[in-house]
Formats: sequence, C-alpha cells, structure tokens
Amino acid sequence: MPVYRSDDFAPSAGLPGVAVTELLDGRRGTASLTLGLIDLLPGGLIPAHRHPVEKVFYVLAGTATVVLDGQAFALRPGDFVLVPAGVSHRLVGEGTGCRLLFVYPAPTHPPADWQEPLPPDLRGVGPAAETGA
Repeated sequence: MPVYRSDDFAPSAGLPGVAVTELLDGRRGTASLTLGLIDLLPGGLIPAHRHPVEKVFYVLAGTATVVLDGQAFALRPGDFVLVPAGVSHRLVGEGTGCRLLFVYPAPTHPPADWQEPLPPDLRGVGPAAETGA
C-alpha cells in the first residue's frame, strides 16, 4: 500500500483563481475513484456545470459558496456536500479563499457539461475544459 504526500503533486493550470490537484485516480492505481484538492482564491470561480456521476466535496479550510441547481449554500471548514449525478453546481471562493477535498466514483475525472461560459482561452482545451469541479 503506497503512501502519497499531497505536496508531491502539482496543481493543474486552468480557471483563474482556481487550482485543482488530482491526488489519486486510475493513473495511480485506483480502480473506482478520483480524489483531489481544489484551492479557490477569494472570488475564484468554477462556473456552473454537471457530471454524469455523483461527487462529494469536503471543506478543509476557508469559506466558499456552492450553488446546487440554483440554490446557494455557504460553506465553512468541516462542511461536506453531496452533488448527485446530473445536478448543476458552481463554486466561488469567499473570504480568504477555500480548500476543498473532492471525491468522484470514477477512476478518471468525469467530463463536465458546462452551463456557464468558460473564459475564451479555456473553451474546449486544456485541463479546465476536461476537469470541472
């Protein structure tokens, strides 16, 4: 059983004010899940999108707002969110920003169906186009 250190993994480039670090996935030996970190700067935004699988967020530090199917919820450390498959969700960093752990029941980051526009340089290319939160 290998032990990994999150400091050994670099975040993916992507949306402004957002860093996504995939820690465990099929490339690192998992058969059925992806585990990672999302760091949101204050005002950092992951636009509304949905995935074909459910997702769980757990707030490690800071504050954020999650919007699920149009309903906003304030998040603080210790909160967790279950996003059912197909449910639209967006995240915004608040205060001094936020660090969240995320888990998907899939060995790769599932595709995102974006409901809000992405910045022009990220539409259809790069990690942000493939890696929604």
